[in-house]
Amino acid sequence: MCKSIKHSVLLLTLGLVGCTQSSQHLIDSFSFALRGHKHAEITQQQIQDIPYATLLLESGQNSPVLVVLAWAEQGAHNASPALKWLSAKNELIVTQDGRVVKTIGLDGVNSISILSEDRDPLAMGLHLEATPKTWSYQLSWSPGYHMHYHAHSTLSVHGKVIKSLPFGEQSLIHVSEIVDIPLISKQLSNEYWLHPVTGNVVASVQTPAPGMQPLTIYVAKPFGE
Repeated sequence: MCKSIKHSVLLLTLGLVGCTQSSQHLIDSFSFALRGHKHAEITQQQIQDIPYATLLLESGQNSPVLVVLAWAEQGAHNASPALKWLSAKNELIVTQDGRVVKTIGLDGVNSISILSEDRDPLAMGLHLEATPKTWSYQLSWSPGYHMHYHAHSTLSVHGKVIKSLPFGEQSLIHVSEIVDIPLISKQLSNEYWLHPVTGNVVASVQTPAPGMQPLTIYVAKPFGE
């Protein structure tokens, strides 16, 4: 077998030579996952049959598509892994603790990086009262040379709500976030819905950088499941 199924998935997506021993079932499952079906056409059972973690992603006014985890890269200094997700059009989004930290290939503006010496409150569990509700980081985006802008996040926890998801409803913790970028007098607004026990992000609407289309994300099949 290959050293990593996820590695073989990445190679297949890029059109390179993959692992010759990969089963046809895995390849067929991966191909199905990247066809860009509307989420209403995909059943929970079909998602469970795909042997990879998956998200449902909607960018701007585009229809939601299924994106597949291609690689999990361990974060520095015991940080959570950076999860790299690919679409059928080779669009890439990178998430860490449910936050979109990088995008490649999306129409218009793309996020280059989100960097901080402090832990993201999303990583610490916003379902816990002791978790800080503010955070500062350096934000970079393209096009243009927008590098390492100071950003300050303020998070508000609103308690449990019934959230409509693609495959039903769940009782989740609603969190809103305002991100101030003082150098350009801009604000970004994000929303997250967290699992009440684990604090993991189950759904979100995020605008990672100024000028980006909002990204609506639902976790269809979690990483590590």
